[in-house]
Amino acid sequence: MQKYVFGFIFFIFLFAGCVSNKDMAQVKEITKQNSNNISKQDSLFHKNIEEQKNISQANKKYDQLLLNKINNMEIKFDSLSLQVNKLQEIQIDLKNQIYHLKKEKVANKKSKSEILYNNGMGVYRKKNYSKALSLFREFLLKYPKNKYSPNAQYWIGECYYSQNKFEKSKDEFQNVLDYYPKSSKAPDAQVKIGIIYFKQNKKEQSLLELNRVLKMYPDYERREMVKSLIKEYQ
Repeated sequence: MQKYVFGFIFFIFLFAGCVSNKDMAQVKEITKQNSNNISKQDSLFHKNIEEQKNISQANKKYDQLLLNKINNMEIKFDSLSLQVNKLQEIQIDLKNQIYHLKKEKVANKKSKSEILYNNGMGVYRKKNYSKALSLFREFLLKYPKNKYSPNAQYWIGECYYSQNKFEKSKDEFQNVLDYYPKSSKAPDAQVKIGIIYFKQNKKEQSLLELNRVLKMYPDYERREMVKSLIKEYQ
């Protein structure tokens, strides 16, 4: 636009007859420079527009790539969530299996322990004391904290007693008192120790043990028997 303005001014001066050759040359030079400047500005303007387009396109590509990555991450996250849920289900299932296996194991232990103890008692009733001793000791080795452990220990003492091995028998009955003092077999073992002392001609020690039974076990179901023994041994 400025190019045409300068040209219009130039022709006005020319027709007006007031422009010298020197002025004309200057006007031409100014017009040329302005024209060049305008061309440069126009070129820069178009270049800037092109760069803006390129930047805009690049931003769109970047946004699309970012969106694709986010979508892929969401898909992977959903997949991982499903896998975690599956693993949790498997873990719960394994815990349930372990729980039931432990219960079955305990049940099997109980049944095996009862079988072994009953075998020992069966052999004892047949007066096979050596075999009974072996079974009762095996029981205590395998099941030291079983509900039948105090009984097994007591019947070991009875096995020796039946073989007239009184000193060994007394030691085994004492083990009942030492290891299972709160068991139902404790007062029975105490009575047997008193009887053994009497058989060993230790009357005072025998009476001391029997009187201890009456003092320590006021609810003992065989108290009358103990009282009879005390009268007999006095």
